[in-house]
Amino acid sequence: MKKAFSTLACQELNFTEVVALAYRSGITAVELRLDRQNRICGLEGAYQMDIVRRLLRENGVSICDLATGISFHDYNPAMVDEMERCAALAKEVGTKALRIFVGASVGRRSEDVVRDYDGIARTLIEGADRVKPYGVELWIETHSNFSTGESLLPLLQMVNRDNVLVLWDVIHSVEWGESLEDTVQAIGQYIVHVHLKDGVKRSDPDRIHYELTALDQGDLDFAATARVLRDIGFDGYLSLEWEKQWHPDLAALYADNDALLAAYDKLLEKYFA
Repeated sequence: MKKAFSTLACQELNFTEVVALAYRSGITAVELRLDRQNRICGLEGAYQMDIVRRLLRENGVSICDLATGISFHDYNPAMVDEMERCAALAKEVGTKALRIFVGASVGRRSEDVVRDYDGIARTLIEGADRVKPYGVELWIETHSNFSTGESLLPLLQMVNRDNVLVLWDVIHSVEWGESLEDTVQAIGQYIVHVHLKDGVKRSDPDRIHYELTALDQGDLDFAATARVLRDIGFDGYLSLEWEKQWHPDLAALYADNDALLAAYDKLLEKYFA
């Protein structure tokens, strides 16, 4: 079992503090949520990247991927350029993957869902070819109106690049009404990384997004999630994506970041060991 956590849970920390948290937790792989300029904790330049690499090496911590803010819902050559810039950064710090988003956000089931497969596929093809020389993969997160395996599979088949893969954020496919089994049946061969969190359905059935809860206190079936991942031979990271930045009320659920990661480790040991 490979454990990781996204620094979305601790955006208030500088890079030294992030590495120290990872070391203390024993969950020594981090998914670095880049800032709005797609930098690591505001750091840039050769000297600061040297510091990043040294801190990682000295503490036995690795970066499983860079969680970028790259997002597009049609053909967008500017995002292709940004993919290459982030790929160069990924190579510098020794990781092989960029998390990206495709599609448009939809909050209610009654909203029209429009997916520009041709435009998105063209952007992904150009981006995949641009980042390949850096040894970097593009991980599409199941998110927005591409949250399900059913919606993503045609896009992946159109792109047909071996470095375009899937980051399965489990709660998002569940929110859209797709079963765990149906998700992995559709895109299991592409899933290389998993986001875990927990939540409950809203009282308004038209709202898609769950209300987030403490771990193992919501509707997510972690035992079934573990089972379907075993069935497809998944061997990537299980990463906690604690969305405190977007949902400040989550901060009250655990005393601090150490307590949160201890709870996450307990969840993994209970269901995924």
